[in-house]
Amino acid sequence: MFKQCLLGCVFGMLLLTVGVGRAEELRIVSLDLPPYWYWEQGEQCGLCSELGTAIAKEAGLEVVDISARLCRGLEEMKMGRADMIVLFASPEAETVGHNLGVVFQEQSVVVGLAGTHFHSLDALEGKRVAALRGARGGARISREKEMVPCSTRSFVHSLKLLIGGRVDAVYGPRLGVEYALNSHDVPRKAFSEPYEIVSVPITVYVSRHASSVLIEKVRGAVQRLIANGTVEAIRAKYAL
Repeated sequence: MFKQCLLGCVFGMLLLTVGVGRAEELRIVSLDLPPYWYWEQGEQCGLCSELGTAIAKEAGLEVVDISARLCRGLEEMKMGRADMIVLFASPEAETVGHNLGVVFQEQSVVVGLAGTHFHSLDALEGKRVAALRGARGGARISREKEMVPCSTRSFVHSLKLLIGGRVDAVYGPRLGVEYALNSHDVPRKAFSEPYEIVSVPITVYVSRHASSVLIEKVRGAVQRLIANGTVEAIRAKYAL
C-alpha cells in the first residue's frame, strides 16, 4: 500500500511539473493576405504574422498562428477559437474583441485605371468599386456615396476585375493595395496613383472569451513593444 501511495505521489508530481512547464498559448488570427501573412521559402512571413509573434513572445506566450480570410477571422474570434487579431478598428471588430489600443495608422486608398482621376469620394458616386469581402469600412463608404460595391477575395482579385472592366475602382488599405500593384502581372503604369481617402487606426483586439489575465498580458506586451520601437520597426519593414 505504501509503495502504491508513493508511486501515486511521484506520478502526480510529474504531471504537475509538466503542467507548469507548458507555456500558455496565444491563438492569433493573421489575415491570409500578403503582405499581412504569406509563406516565403517555407516560413510564415508578413506584417500581422511578425507583429503577432512579437506580442506573444513579449507576453511570455506560445504562438498558435491561425491564417484566415477576414470574415472567417472575425468568426474565429466570435466563437472563442482565437484569442487575438490585429485589424482595422471597426464596429464589427468591437463586437468580437476587447480593443487594446491603436498600434499604428494605415491609409485607405482608391485606385483606378491609368487616366482616371478619383481625387475625391464624390468622384466615385455611382461607380463600381471592388473591396475586400468583409471590409465593412468600404461597404459603409459605398452606401454613403451611392457606389456599387463588389466583394472580392483578395487585392489581386480586385485588380483583375479592374483590368477586366468589371469595376471602375479598387478600395483598400494602402499597404495591401500597393503590394498587389507591385506584384501584379500588369505593369504599374496601367493603373492610376492611389488616392488617400481616410486614415484608419490599426488596433489589437483580444477575444471577449479570453481571461482577464490573458488580456492584461497582451495589453502590457503591446504597450512595451510600442514604447521600445518594435512595432514601428515591423511596420516599416513592410512599408512600400
